[in-house]
Amino acid sequence: MSPIQVNMSAVQAAISANVEAIDMEQANTVAKVTNLTTTVNNLVTEQADLVEKVKSITSKVNELSTSEGFVEVLADVTSLIYTCYGTFMGWAGTTIPILEAEDSPVPLTADEGSWLASINSLTMLVTIFAAGYAVDVVGRKKVALFGAGPFVIWWLIVAFADSYGMLLAARAIGSLGAGAIITALPVFLCEIADTDLRGTLIVIHYILMQCGTLLVYCIGPYLSITTVALICTSIPIIFVLTFIWMPESPYFFLTHHREAEAVKCLERLKGQLTPEELKFELELLYKDIREKQQNKGKFTDVILVPVHRRTLLLAIGFILFQMSAGSTALTTYTTYIFEKSGSELDSNISSIILTVVTLGANVASSLVVERFDRRPLCMATFSACAICLAAEGAYFYVDDIYGDVPTAFDWVPLAGMIGFNISFSIGPAPVLSLFMGELFHVSVKGIGVAIGTVVIALYGFFLKKMFQVVSDGLGAYYSFWGFTVITARVGLGEADCLDVDGLSSGAVGDVTLFPSAGLSYQRRAGVVSMARSGLDGNIVR
Repeated sequence: MSPIQVNMSAVQAAISANVEAIDMEQANTVAKVTNLTTTVNNLVTEQADLVEKVKSITSKVNELSTSEGFVEVLADVTSLIYTCYGTFMGWAGTTIPILEAEDSPVPLTADEGSWLASINSLTMLVTIFAAGYAVDVVGRKKVALFGAGPFVIWWLIVAFADSYGMLLAARAIGSLGAGAIITALPVFLCEIADTDLRGTLIVIHYILMQCGTLLVYCIGPYLSITTVALICTSIPIIFVLTFIWMPESPYFFLTHHREAEAVKCLERLKGQLTPEELKFELELLYKDIREKQQNKGKFTDVILVPVHRRTLLLAIGFILFQMSAGSTALTTYTTYIFEKSGSELDSNISSIILTVVTLGANVASSLVVERFDRRPLCMATFSACAICLAAEGAYFYVDDIYGDVPTAFDWVPLAGMIGFNISFSIGPAPVLSLFMGELFHVSVKGIGVAIGTVVIALYGFFLKKMFQVVSDGLGAYYSFWGFTVITARVGLGEADCLDVDGLSSGAVGDVTLFPSAGLSYQRRAGVVSMARSGLDGNIVR
């Protein structure tokens, strides 16, 4: 074979090899394109499935938003802000002892600590009255949303505070949010919720408030002040993100002659309504508006009209006796009290146990308060409070005078506080709210509750400030025994504020008492027994 033929054979073999390689690459490319096409098709299919799922979820959300369960779900969500209020109120009890310690990040004196614990009772009054006016001008929803802002500012300042002045200013700012929340939300929820749900919502408020306090007591002693503050900042933010989707109260729209918007709110809150049902709901709201306008009283009525004046004095008397049991001060200085007792039980653990028990007592109170008349319930629970306070005073007396208490009695401070909180939560605490809601005539109820709120705030400030002064200056047993004397008087039935004889459900002169509450009455031992709970009254501590 000639050289030329050999070369041609080699070239043909090389060409054949290249062609085969090209064919292989082409086959691989086709396979890749096929796989890519399959992947794209799968993605398209998954996207279509995802769209269907989103449509399904949206449909369910829309179904929920037009169902009768919408109110219950979102009413519970709105109550979340009470957890924030609980963290705000519980912060002082667990953090002030840390700030007064030798290794404090922001050193405080005992006097500065007492101001930090009590200043919110005074500054809260600013927004309580401002919010009471604003709810009728800008709406309940906007006022409630505004209330979350001061809480966020309060926690952010606390997170980065490096001086007593910053903490005091932050405490005052936070109280502005507290005042807005406890004024606007009860009004809002009572207007959107059915009557049979309102009592449950009030119980939820107390429970979530205690949950907030429990949260601070659980993390406060074990994390830095900055970390605790940043964690608590998330609660009002979550509230805003959930509550912003809530509709406004239809009652507010009708008072501003915006019936079309009120109808939309009713349909969202109540579900799809027939024309007859919608007309019925609107007539009920218009009736409430007319009654409020017709029965609008003046401030002077509670002074000049004898029956209103007596009612106001009874309410103020009960407020003073109820608060003189010391719950406001004892709640604020819980950890301080356990530390000062000298007991070997860990003060932080004791505070957590006490808060858990109090949470359970608040739940139990909803089952108890409607099964007994107000007077015997108060007498029994005040008596139990007096016994517990006397035991606490005796323990601190022995500890201060004799220098030491046998370890066998280390359980007394915690047991006494638990007994006091259970008794107070079942009787005096819920009865105060019921008293404020039931006792006043509809024409002066707003004025009466406002005056009561002022008394609660001012007296609460006095008690929180003086508890530290008396306990450090004279001895904690003076504080406990002072509370004991007053609660014992109420427990023995010597307090005139528990006797509402002379107030009846019928006509008194030209004034008819309690027409709006729909209450039933029974006279027992000369006392008018009120059988249904009211819904007014603020939670001010």
